[in-house]
Amino acid sequence: MGQHLKKFVFNFSLFVLGVLVVAFVVFALLPGKYYLPGHWIIYGYFVIVTIAARIFIFNADKKKSNAFEKRYFLSTLARVILHLGFISIYLITVRENITVFIATFLSAYVIFTSFDTYTLHCFIKKPKQF
Repeated sequence: MGQHLKKFVFNFSLFVLGVLVVAFVVFALLPGKYYLPGHWIIYGYFVIVTIAARIFIFNADKKKSNAFEKRYFLSTLARVILHLGFISIYLITVRENITVFIATFLSAYVIFTSFDTYTLHCFIKKPKQF
């Protein structure tokens, strides 16, 4: 595993731990009708998809200048298709708490995508050479 990937996995693990603590507190404070029993599956799904996409991006061929960009766009497309498939399967199989599921999924999407975008921006940003 490369240096950048190890750093990402460590930071991502801390981030996920924080998200799970906040989710536990939020769902404990919400009334029962807003509780989604399977919300841990949503967070697990985002963890797996985010790490898989990052591994795919970091394994770009370093000799090709546009390999990183191609892999980034391919991983983004794959994530969108996976997200739509995940939402569709849930909505077809489970007919309860649809509004709560959508709200939970969208909030998790925004949180995980923001973290992923920020860490990728930090990776791309290079220090100035003198």
